[in-house]
Amino acid sequence: MRDKYPIPEEDYEYSDSEHEEELLPEEFPPGTVIQQPYADLYDDDEEEYPSLPLDPIVALVVLIIVALLGAGALRPDVRFTILWTTLAVIAVIALLVDDIEVERPRLRDLLLGIGYGAMIGLPILTVVSAQLKSISLSLFGEGNHAFVFQTVMFTIPFAETLFFRAVFQGTRGLLFAAGGAALWTILLFFPALNILQYPLVALVLAVALVFVNFVYSYLCERFGLYAAWMCQVTINIALLFLSRLT
Repeated sequence: MRDKYPIPEEDYEYSDSEHEEELLPEEFPPGTVIQQPYADLYDDDEEEYPSLPLDPIVALVVLIIVALLGAGALRPDVRFTILWTTLAVIAVIALLVDDIEVERPRLRDLLLGIGYGAMIGLPILTVVSAQLKSISLSLFGEGNHAFVFQTVMFTIPFAETLFFRAVFQGTRGLLFAAGGAALWTILLFFPALNILQYPLVALVLAVALVFVNFVYSYLCERFGLYAAWMCQVTINIALLFLSRLT
C-alpha cells in the first residue's frame, strides 16, 4: 500500500555542471512561464545615478535666485558674507547627508596647489594690477584690508571648495562643477562692477573666471581636494588682496 504522504525524492544538486541541462525555449511545455534571474532584468550598460537627499544643482539655483533678488539691497560685504556662509553650511550638510567622503590632506597636495596658484596668479597680477585693484575696490570697498584678507583667504575658498569641488564635482562631474562655480562667481561679482560701461572687460573677466574654476576642478580631479583649495587661496590673495596694496 502506498503511503499517504510519500517520501520526497532525493534532492539533486544542480550546481555541478555535469548534471545541468540547458533547455531551449521550444522544449518547454506550452504555457510554461520562464523566470529569469533578477540580475538579468537590468541592463548593465545603463548608468545609474545615486539618489541624493540634497541635490547640489537645486541648492545652487536657489542660492543664485537669492543672490540676484533677495540680497541686492545689502552692502557688498554683508551680502558676500551671508551668501558664502550659506554656501559653506549647505556644503557641510550635503557632505553629511549624502555621505560624501573627503580625503585627508597631504603636504604634497598643499604644495602643488600653492605652486599652481602662484604660477597662474602672479603673472596676471604683474600684467593687470591696476585693473585688478579697481575690481577689488569695487567688490569690497576701499577700507578694512583685514576683512578682505579674511574673505579671500578663508571664507571664499572654504565655501566654494567644499560645495563645488567636494559636493558638486563628487556627484555631477568636473564640467558641471567648473561651469556651476564660474556661473556663481560671475553672478555674484558682476552686479557690483560697472560691466555695462566696459563690456569687453566684462567678457575678459568672465572668460578668466571660467578658466580658473576649470583649473580648480582639474586639480581636484588630478591631485585631490586640498590641491584645488590651496590653488584658489593663492590666486585669491594675488588677484583680490595683493592688487589692493599696489
